[in-house]
Amino acid sequence: DYNERTSITGIRAALSLFGTLMVAGLVFVVFFPNVTPGVDPKFNVDGYSSMGAALGIAITVLGLIAVVGTLSQRSRLVEPSESNEEKTGFFAGLLLALKDQSFLVLVISSSIFFLASVINATLAVHYLTYYAQITDSRALSLFTLSFYIGALVGAFVWIRVSRRVEKQRLFIVNTLILAVIMSAAYWLVGPGHLLGTGNVTPLIIGNTLGGFFAAALWVVPASMVADVTDEDELRTGKKRSGTFFGINSFFVQEATAIALLVTGVLIDHFAGLVPGQVAQAPQTIERLAMLFALLPAVLYIVAALLMFRYRLTRQRVAEIRVELESIRNGEATLV
Repeated sequence: DYNERTSITGIRAALSLFGTLMVAGLVFVVFFPNVTPGVDPKFNVDGYSSMGAALGIAITVLGLIAVVGTLSQRSRLVEPSESNEEKTGFFAGLLLALKDQSFLVLVISSSIFFLASVINATLAVHYLTYYAQITDSRALSLFTLSFYIGALVGAFVWIRVSRRVEKQRLFIVNTLILAVIMSAAYWLVGPGHLLGTGNVTPLIIGNTLGGFFAAALWVVPASMVADVTDEDELRTGKKRSGTFFGINSFFVQEATAIALLVTGVLIDHFAGLVPGQVAQAPQTIERLAMLFALLPAVLYIVAALLMFRYRLTRQRVAEIRVELESIRNGEATLV
C-alpha cells in the first residue's frame, strides 16, 4: 500500500547507505594516512593508484557474490502468463512515461536533486582542502562518515514520518532545508567568516544534518514512482511499472553523469583550478566554495519549486487503488 512502498524503498536505501558508510569511513585513513606533519596526504599520487586497485577489486568480488547469492531467485523473474504488463521499447516507453504529468514532475525534480547532490559530493575534497583548510585524513574521514551516519538514521526516521506526512511535502521541505545547509557551508565557513577555517566540528555537524534530511530524498521518490504507476494503470488499463521505474533510474543515472561532466568543466573554466598544486589563487578557492555550496543550494530550490506541481496525494492514491481493485475484482468475476 501507500506506506508499505515507502518502507520497502527506505529499507533498500538504508542497506545501500550502510555499504557506502563502510567505505566512506576507511578511504582517507587507509589510502591517505597522515605521514608527514604539515603535508597534505591527498597530494600523494601513489595513494590514488592503490585506492583505485583496491576498490576495483572490491567492486568486482562483491558484484560476483551478489550474482551468485541471488541465482536461486531466478524463478521470480518469470512473469505469469496472465500478466497485463505492457512491454515497450526504450524510446517508446520514454515518450509514454514523460506524457504523464505526475511522473514528469517527479522525475525532473528527483534528477535535479541528484544533480545537485553529486556536484556537492564531487567537490567536497576541494572545498575542505582549499576553502575550509582541513587536510587531516582522519578529519576528512569523519566528515564523510558523518553524512552517511546521518543518512542511515534518517532513512528509518523518514519511513515513519512518511506515514503521517504527504510524500510531496517531505520532498519539498527537506530539499529546502538542504538548500539552507548548503548555503551555510559558504556563508559561515571560510576566511573572514563566522566559523573561520581549520575547524572540522561544525562541518561534521552540518554534514550529519545534511545526510539526515537528504535520506528522505532517497526513500520517498521511488515509492512515489509506484504511486504514479497506479495512476497510469487506472487511466490506460495497462501495467507499465517496469517502464516507469526504468525511465526514472535512467534519468537519475544521467543526472549523475551530467553532474560529473559539469563539475569538471566548471572546475577548469570557472574556478580555474591548477591540478596537483597545493596553493591556489584566492579567486579559485572562492569559486570552488561557490560551486560546492551555492550551486547545489540553487538547484535544490528549483527541485522543491517544481515539486509543487505534483498532484498525487495520499487520499488520491487510496482512491486510485480502490478503483483498481474494483476493476480487477470485476475482471476476475467475469473470468
